[in-house]
Amino acid sequence: MQWSRALAMAAVLALGAGAAGAEPDEAPEQPFDFGPQPGWTMMLGPTFGGSFGSGGGGGYLGAEWSVSRLSQASWIGLYVDGLYDFGRGGEPLFTAGPQLGMAIVGFDGGGALRLVDGEPEFGATGRLLLSLAVVSLYGRYGYFFDTGDHLGQVGLMFKLPVWASETPPPGAGSE
Repeated sequence: MQWSRALAMAAVLALGAGAAGAEPDEAPEQPFDFGPQPGWTMMLGPTFGGSFGSGGGGGYLGAEWSVSRLSQASWIGLYVDGLYDFGRGGEPLFTAGPQLGMAIVGFDGGGALRLVDGEPEFGATGRLLLSLAVVSLYGRYGYFFDTGDHLGQVGLMFKLPVWASETPPPGAGSE
């Protein structure tokens, strides 16, 4: 009986010593994270709404592409959009510039180019956004230098991420 206890103790000690010196094969998986992660994101999607101002009013349909850097609750980046304004004589309008925001409120603006009877007209634009994940409600103001026209827009935008950089979660990879 004594020998069986001694063998059992020796086996337990041997297993314990082997387990203590063993390295894990791979790091444990990180828990699932929900919500935006810090890093770069490219988004694309349709825009639509109504326009009003010096040249009349009506509806428009377009698309927007943006790339931005998310850090904590703030974001900064660049955008480009184009739209076809049905109510203003079928004028194509293109805008581009920087964008920035904090939490759900954002602002973007920059240059504007519209084609009036095939002739380019340049201006400036600014837009205030209320962004809830992939859906944004916005109001835009534009001014065109040659004609002095004012443009207002109220619209809705749906943008989905088409690419995002991988940022490791806090503490991952540090040893």
